[in-house]
Amino acid sequence: MRDEVLAEWKDTDEGPALHVYGHVSGGFVFGSALFRYEIFQDELPLVLEALRYGDSSFLAALLS
Repeated sequence: MRDEVLAEWKDTDEGPALHVYGHVSGGFVFGSALFRYEIFQDELPLVLEALRYGDSSFLAALLS
């Protein structure tokens, strides 16, 4: 089983952008990959909100 998330900042023409990649594998594990992916999708907004709150000083400096 391999479930992981990678996020990185990339410079774009429109300014910095946060790119988030998720990998949810299948195989003989607890729940299907689709089931775990749906959980990932449900929780992603909360994760992004926590990043925005926790890194607010960093984001303010980055975007100014």
